[in-house]
Order: sequence, then structure tokens, then C-alpha cells
Amino acid sequence: MAVSRFQKFIEKRWYGEPGILNLFRPLEVLFTATARRNRKAALKKQKPLPVPVLVVGNITVGGTGKTPTIISLLKFFLRQGFKPGVISRGYGRQSRAPLFVSDKSLIADVGDEASLIFQETGCPVALHNKRYKAARHLLKRYPEVDFLVADDGLQHYALERDLELVLIDGKRLFGNGHQLPLGPLREPVSRLRSADWLLVNKRHHADDSLLSQVMQDLSWQSCELKPAFFQSLETEERVEIPRFLERHQNMPACAITAIAYPDDFYASLKALGLKTDNESFPDHYQWDCSDLTRYSAKVLLCTSKDAVKLQQLLKQHPQLDSTHWFSLQTEMSIPETLKVEICARLQKCMQLKKQNIPNR
Repeated sequence: MAVSRFQKFIEKRWYGEPGILNLFRPLEVLFTATARRNRKAALKKQKPLPVPVLVVGNITVGGTGKTPTIISLLKFFLRQGFKPGVISRGYGRQSRAPLFVSDKSLIADVGDEASLIFQETGCPVALHNKRYKAARHLLKRYPEVDFLVADDGLQHYALERDLELVLIDGKRLFGNGHQLPLGPLREPVSRLRSADWLLVNKRHHADDSLLSQVMQDLSWQSCELKPAFFQSLETEERVEIPRFLERHQNMPACAITAIAYPDDFYASLKALGLKTDNESFPDHYQWDCSDLTRYSAKVLLCTSKDAVKLQQLLKQHPQLDSTHWFSLQTEMSIPETLKVEICARLQKCMQLKKQNIPNR
């Protein structure tokens, strides 16, 4: 099931002139009014938590780099001696029951992003449609947790938060500037003014004049997702990029992915000097054996988020020859000063929580 023409058409309109989507302008007005009303109602029902909450989210539909950003921050927090926990809805999962992610969790139950965060950091990850309930479940099982990171919880206003970090796609910015369904915005750009930090991903792809225009007087910093190494899906062997290129650069390869913006992944492979035949699937797509049979015994490349799903599938279908299947592992480069600042603010929030003083 490759990405549909309809999805490509919508994205083209969202990140260009709306064209025929202007017919949905009344629905945009309705969506905006409904979202505003729901936000006000949710804010009145917020319940306090005994530990600080750092929300990492965005105001647009689709990927902006939240998952690698969360992983990078969690690893930094752990090195500083903190004990963070993660709460999430678990996007793409089929189960709606409250769950904790473990090394035995099925991707269908917990989702690919939550599974990847747990695998990369070892931090406790709790899933529930209502983030507050996820937080209570997590803190009950892991009372030693210092603070919580809410994955993609910016619009989940029922969750009381202390700090907000918003990711922005520097390549696509805010598209045509309209809210759903006319454009890609979940909330108006003015929402960014109330966030604590703005982090622009893919800054090198941005049009400087356009970036200055849309960000106006907002303060922001940049981050970048960088290729780190390749990893075998079969043996989990880490292969440094120069060594991988020596082995495979001149071999025909296929690249598949089920992420929001697959072209970014393909561009990374091309920048490394790899030539690939590419096939894109819908974001969070759950592959089955029939999708992958044609790649058996071939050189296959994917992202780390795809890898967590493919590795589980390979255990279920050992007949697939994955000898030459690799994931491109990446690292989100975040300014050290920003990470230190976030840690300092979290420490301050922890002190305020102990004194029962609200932060926001």
C-alpha cells in the first residue's frame, strides 16, 4: 500500500496554493472555533501532577523531528543524573488499553515511535489516550521519576504542563498558513508565542527571507538530524558509514519507509552517495510479509523508526532473507546551551512542585 495520490495531492495544496481546497474554507473556520472551545474547556479541567511536565510537540500535521529530539534530550537528561519518564498516546498503535512499553511489546500495541523511544533510552514509557492517566499510571509504577516528557502533547490541553518545546520544520514551515483542513496547521502560528522554546529542524533547507517573515520577532534555535551509522536489522551490528559505503555503494539498493515525509530520508541516502529505488508507504504503516517478499535477499535500507517494525516482522517470518537489510541510524543535534537551559528550568520546576507553587 504505497502513499496514495490523494495524500500527495493534499500535501501539494497544503504546502502551495490551496487551489480547490478553498472550498473547505468554512470547515477551517469551524475547525478553528471548535479547537478554541475545546482548549478552553480542557484548561478548566486540568489536574496537577506531582512532577514537572515538559511537552514536546508541533503546530503542524506530520513529522517535524519530535521523536529524535525527545530521544536526544532523554539521553542528555540521563547523563545529567535525572530519571525522566515519557507519556504518549502511542500514535499508530491498534490497542487502546493503557500500556507500558517493554522489550516484549508488539508494535501494533504500542506504536513505532513509543517503541523506538524505549529502545533507544530505556526510560519508562506509558501510553494512554488521556495523557494525564498515562502520567498517573507511570508515576504509580515508577515513583522515582523526576519529571515527565509528553510526546506530541502540545494540543492535549487536559494535561497540565510546566514547559513547552515546539518543533518547526524549516523546510516546510507552516505551509500555506491555513488551519485544517485547508492547510497543515493544527493551531495558528500565534500559538508559538506562549511556548518556552522553538526549535527549527532542517534549518539549512529554509529560505532565510521566508523564515524571517513567518517567525517575525519570535526567538528560536536550530537543530539538525544527522546520519550517524547503519545498523543491520538481522544482527544489529553497527556499521560505520564509510565502511558501509565501501561494501554497498555500488550495489543496487532499495529504500522503503513509512514516515510522514519520506523524501527527506531518500535525500539523506543520496547525500551519502547511495543510489536507491524508493518506495514510500503511509506514515506508521504496518507491513506484512507480502509487502516485503520482493525485497528478500536484496540490499534494503530504512529509517530507525521503520526498523523497529521490520525487526519484529522478521522474527515472525524467518523465511525472509534480511542479510542485507539495514537502517540508517541518526542523531538529532541540539545546541548544548539549550539542553543545559532546559535542565535548569526543569530543576526549578521540581523545586516549585515540592513547594506546591504553580510554574505557569
